[in-house]
Amino acid sequence: MKIIKIGGSLITDKDSYKTPDTHEINRIAREISKGINSDRLILIHGAGSFGHPLVKKFKLNKKSTNKDLFSILKVQDSVRELNRLFKDSLNKEKIPAYTIHPSSITRTENGEIIDLELNTIRQALKEGYIPLLYGDMVLDTKNRASVLSGDRLVSFLAQELKPNKVGMATTTPVLDKNNQKIDLITQTDLENIGESNSTDVTGGMLNKVNELLKTRAKSYIFNAKKRKALEKFIKGKNIGTEVEYDDKGKKT
Repeated sequence: MKIIKIGGSLITDKDSYKTPDTHEINRIAREISKGINSDRLILIHGAGSFGHPLVKKFKLNKKSTNKDLFSILKVQDSVRELNRLFKDSLNKEKIPAYTIHPSSITRTENGEIIDLELNTIRQALKEGYIPLLYGDMVLDTKNRASVLSGDRLVSFLAQELKPNKVGMATTTPVLDKNNQKIDLITQTDLENIGESNSTDVTGGMLNKVNELLKTRAKSYIFNAKKRKALEKFIKGKNIGTEVEYDDKGKKT
């Protein structure tokens, strides 16, 4: 089984509110369709411009418990719009994507996952669907609601479901502070990672690497703007930047 996260910046203009990139959504759906085989697959997509600008505007990534209920609902409604666009494109390519809304199966405490109903995901896989999750706002026992990023979903599901491979499809490779591509990254290399200037309330590239370091699976971050990169990854090719850890799950 593989778990793959499609970055929100791939399928939207991340800095312009609710601006889907329909061309890229359809291209990515075609690549997934061409790459898919009998191996089971879980897909997760980022919120992109359907989530990040609103979360920033309403300060919903802060730890205040006085978050406005309707602001939270507005973000939920917005990210569901993107999910519907992406799901429809996948379905048109004969990919049986089955949306599982994170807000319906997850609770957090101070932003950390304490409950996530895995049996729903397992049942979807058993029936032949491809579970499709996304970055969302979820109930939080301390802060009314919290942002649950697609990156966090990737690491949590990888730890629980033990895929043989994890991938994060982004718009750029992992670059160092000199703007050079990093082929292999470990815990000791984190300070060398460069950062994007785009709107991202969930931590950017550094957070992606940190989340992958929590898993025990073979993990890669790769530039899916390159044609057929996503298709090749699904077919089994190792591309992009490998995030390395030892067999015992200990960070190296």
